[in-house]
Amino acid sequence: KADEEAAAAKKKADEEAAAAKKKADEEAAAAKKKADEEAAAAKKKADEEEAEKRRQEEEKKQKEAAAAAEAEAAKKAAEEKERRQKEEAAAKLAAEEKKKADEERKRKEEQERAALEEKKRRQEAEAKAAAAAAEEKKRREEEEKKAALEEQRRKEAEVEA
Repeated sequence: KADEEAAAAKKKADEEAAAAKKKADEEAAAAKKKADEEAAAAKKKADEEEAEKRRQEEEKKQKEAAAAAEAEAAKKAAEEKERRQKEEAAAKLAAEEKKKADEERKRKEEQERAALEEKKRRQEAEAKAAAAAAEEKKRREEEEKKAALEEQRRKEAEVEA
């Protein structure tokens, strides 16, 4: 009878131990599953945060690149404008220089033409004066001839008389 009781007690203790072990295993499995899920969730969150951070950095890089490109374009436009203004100023200056040179040339041509006209006028006046002088000389010579002829006739008339 004592053996039976001892066997029954042992059997009960074994069953209780098995039940306790089973419960402990289930709790451990549940705890492990929960820990795995939490770790997976934490990893997923960390991955999402990393992806968002990368996206923001990429966006920042693109914005910086766009701003740099815009600045470069503005600089080029300013340089082009400055170059155009310099060219225009140089062209204007060249046009003014040409205009001055043309005016100077016209002035010289006008002076030369006026000088030629003055010379021509003087030559014509001198030629007229010379012609008038020659005419006067010829008239005087004819008068002198006439006077000489008359004198001769007078003398001849006196001689005859």
